[in-house]
Amino acid sequence: LTWGTTTTFVYTGNAQGPSITNVSVTYGTPSSTESRTYAVSGNSLTFKGVKDSETLTFGLAHYTEINAGNYTAEVTGWEITGTNEAGDTQSANYSVSVTSTVDYTINKSNLTWTYSSASIDKVYDATSNAVGLSTANVSFTSTNGGAKNPSISSITGNYKSGNDFVTAVGEDYTVVLTLALTSASLNNYSLQSNTANYSGDITRRGIDITLNASTK
Repeated sequence: LTWGTTTTFVYTGNAQGPSITNVSVTYGTPSSTESRTYAVSGNSLTFKGVKDSETLTFGLAHYTEINAGNYTAEVTGWEITGTNEAGDTQSANYSVSVTSTVDYTINKSNLTWTYSSASIDKVYDATSNAVGLSTANVSFTSTNGGAKNPSISSITGNYKSGNDFVTAVGEDYTVVLTLALTSASLNNYSLQSNTANYSGDITRRGIDITLNASTK
């Protein structure tokens, strides 16, 4: 077997693996051997047997994987079909020995992300925590052409001024958002960064005071 030159892939959510470009068929007999090479298109190969009047078809299904990782591709499901001039099935006349394999890699999809709110504001609550954040506002881009739909575990945020967390009322604070993916998604995705900086205000909290009249 001659495998295609592409042996590095990026996770897309679909099964992937190296292609087979050529098959060299050697007919062995006790006294001699004969070899013929055939170009491959698709997952099967039709060719002549020892006699030109014989037609054989080999299945070329080969090992593919979906998830990121390192793998070895090999051809599976070899099967000879067809009949000869006497009507005999060719599987009775030929046996197949296949030894060719190839190593390949499916890399994780490398992601950047953005949060769709330009400003993240809240009313003073005596903490530095951002409130009202939604994973629905997160969008992803794959920098290496892979899939971009991981599952998000959480998104949190904190108001900061310089390196210090802030809780007081103020404008144009830096809001540092932190994104976490689920453990299953981390098998196939990597985040270029799990944090992103935005801006936001902490506004005054209103207080309602009700005065009750009393008599003496």
